[in-house]
Amino acid sequence: TASTLTVTLYPSNAFLFLVNNGAGVNASNAQWAPTASTGVVIAGATSALTYLLNPGTYSYLVELTGYYPVSGSITLTAGTPTSMSITLFLSSNYDIYTPLYAFSNAQLAALAVSGSGTSSSPYVMPSAQGTLLNATFGVVNDYTYPVFDGVFFVNTTDYTIITAPALSYLAPFAGPYALFYQKIYGFPA
Repeated sequence: TASTLTVTLYPSNAFLFLVNNGAGVNASNAQWAPTASTGVVIAGATSALTYLLNPGTYSYLVELTGYYPVSGSITLTAGTPTSMSITLFLSSNYDIYTPLYAFSNAQLAALAVSGSGTSSSPYVMPSAQGTLLNATFGVVNDYTYPVFDGVFFVNTTDYTIITAPALSYLAPFAGPYALFYQKIYGFPA
């Protein structure tokens, strides 16, 4: 019998990774649990999502640029609904460490370092990258297309200023295909 996990996230465009191992999330085992476009927006930038999962202990990692990441584990029991509420807290630095995704004006506001979204005071998106992006965001699919875009705004209408960041990833590629990704796609060695 499966378990249901209901996750309430603030901000709703945070990236949620779940792994059925209880031992932590890393670049080689991370499984992205899509949130922003499929979640039910409760109010502003808060969303609630329900996942149907096998029983067991899951590790989770929640990240969003401009906020402190949150990680931990949760145990799911067969047939027992479980809920988890995660609120990310603003970081003192606005360095980019995740892609910038927003599916609503409230989510734009959650990412902005300043502004109010008007023509006279547009939202200003972060543009500095103090550390490398987590290697999880540098993965490619079976057809060697990147899984995560660097900036992805959909269904937004507020005024926004974006200064294109030069995003760098930790290199998750090793082995026989590493040279291919480095030469063809410019991934770091």
